[in-house]
Amino acid sequence: MIKIKASLKIFFVILILVIVGVIFAIGRIQSPETKQFAENLPQINENLEILLNNINTDFYNYDLNYNVNRLMNLLTVTDSIINDMEKVELAIKEEMLDVEETITNYQATKQSVNINSLSEEEKNIISQTDISLNDYNSNNDNLNS
Repeated sequence: MIKIKASLKIFFVILILVIVGVIFAIGRIQSPETKQFAENLPQINENLEILLNNINTDFYNYDLNYNVNRLMNLLTVTDSIINDMEKVELAIKEEMLDVEETITNYQATKQSVNINSLSEEEKNIISQTDISLNDYNSNNDNLNS
């Protein structure tokens, strides 16, 4: 009788451990979309950083070359200067469109995956990407003006 009770207790402990293990494993199983998102995440983050750095550099150079003080010190603003300004403005606008498209795709994909099944490293990449997006969004009005 004592052996049966001890065996029953061991059986229940093992059963509980198996159930907990299965629940944990199910929570960590990634859907194909989540796996694809996790695989693409470092590249998405890198591409976004490159685009944002390009915008920042172009905007800085534009401001350096065509700020009001500099233009006011010129005797005349030639057509070539205006054309150069327009080219840089167009390049910045195209880069911003690329960023907007990347953000839209990233956010749509992010919403369709199970973030909880990602590794801590992948969650950190998401956090870094979200910080970059927040910075971009907070400075977007300045860029547009």
